Amino acid sequence: MEQIYNFLKKIIFLKKGKVISFLFSLLFFLLGASISHYILYLNEKRLVVTSTILEKECLKNFSLYFNDKKYLLESLGNKIKDCFKKNRFGKKEFLEVASDFYSFENGIRAINWIDKDGTIKIVFPYETNKGALNKSLLHHKYAKNTFLDAKYTLKPTVTDVMPLFQGGKGIAFYYPVVVDGRLKGFLNLILSLEKIIEKMKSGQGKYFVLILKDSKKIFYNSYGKYPEEFDKIPFKKFYIFGKPYKIKAF
Repeated sequence: MEQIYNFLKKIIFLKKGKVISFLFSLLFFLLGASISHYILYLNEKRLVVTSTILEKECLKNFSLYFNDKKYLLESLGNKIKDCFKKNRFGKKEFLEVASDFYSFENGIRAINWIDKDGTIKIVFPYETNKGALNKSLLHHKYAKNTFLDAKYTLKPTVTDVMPLFQGGKGIAFYYPVVVDGRLKGFLNLILSLEKIIEKMKSGQGKYFVLILKDSKKIFYNSYGKYPEEFDKIPFKKFYIFGKPYKIKAF
């Protein structure tokens, strides 16, 4: 009987040891998982904070850049209106005004004149934009609706990023020129996508990811494929002439 008692006692002792060992293992596992989760949380928080700072700087650059373009359009529009009021509007006068405002280094690809029917009648500068001359925006599947919005509302409009008649990608502004209540035509400002990105990234260094979306798609991704954790960083919305765009930077 005593032998049976000692045998059972030994089994219970062994089981207790295994239970204690299991509990210690479980404790260390949970502790490790908690530390890993906390490190992941801190990393995500750091990404979001870094992203927010970069986005603010990019949007600040962007805002300054497009406010400059808005002022340029209004100034151009006033000059062209003055030409019409003096009965002096023609190709020569338009090119003189356009040349005063044109600067490729500032991201302007072209300054064009479009007639009331949507045909591009004058382009500046000629050599890099002659591919757009005499083309109708009514036959441009990306620009047609934006142009018609400008025509029927008599308010400035801007396209999504799109392929250009001139080649490459960019965005186009359509600015209705109205004199004494009558529509005379449209100023067309073409901005190079490459130059827009340069301006947004100015002063931020080369090594960060910038992703931009318009209303339909991602049209710029400086990195390509990136780690899944970056998907958790939300896009921030901003506007160009009322048109929504989204940005993510990290």
